[in-house]
Formats: sequence, C-alpha cells, structure tokens
Amino acid sequence: MERWDEAAIAITAALDKGGFSERKTGDAYVLQGMSEFNLGNYNKASTAWGRASKYPKARKVRPAMDEPYARGAGQALMKQEPLIERFLDNLWAERGLSDNSLQSYRHDLLHLQDRLAGRGKALKSRHP
Repeated sequence: MERWDEAAIAITAALDKGGFSERKTGDAYVLQGMSEFNLGNYNKASTAWGRASKYPKARKVRPAMDEPYARGAGQALMKQEPLIERFLDNLWAERGLSDNSLQSYRHDLLHLQDRLAGRGKALKSRHP
C-alpha cells in the first residue's frame, strides 16, 4: 500500500533535523519531490526537485520531470496520464532506468492505453 503522505512528513522532518551528507540531503529532496508528486502536490514536488538539483552528488531528477517540469510542462502530462507517469517515476527511482528506456515504456503504455480505450477499457492501478 502506498503511503506517500507519511513519506512526505518523515522526509520533511528529517530535512528539518539536518545532519546529512551533501549526497543524502540531495537524495532526500529527490524523494520528497517524488512523495509530493505522487500526492498530486506538483508545485511542492517541483520545489523539492529544484532544491535537489543544487546538490551535485545527489541522484538526478528523472530527466522527463527536470527543467520542463519545473516550468510546468510536466504538470499537464501528469494530469492527463497520472497512472503512467507514477509508474515511470517508480521505474526510474527503483531500477534506475535511463531516459531512453523510460521514453520507450511511455510510448508502449500510451499505445496500450489507446487500444484499451478503443475497447471501452482503461488502465487501472493495483491500489484502490
């Protein structure tokens, strides 16, 4: 079961407490952004990812959500395709897939979604 709200609170508390290395601080901001993104708090996610970008040793924000997202371009895609974008975020974070792999997954999933829509069906989350 996804517990993004608890994750966002815990990460914020940890960042407020401080004492992390540069890399861990940057990684915490990346994870905070992911939590806020999955909660639908796109402005907070963008702010957290912007802070993460100031830590060069931190994990990089997923390329599709980096600069264009900070300017709002990714927000429109997220509103249209939230399930696909959340899935891609998890692939990036958990498996470290490259941008090319993520683009390929996005293409295939959008194609699948279109085919399902043509049959009156839709992609669904395994979580309610």
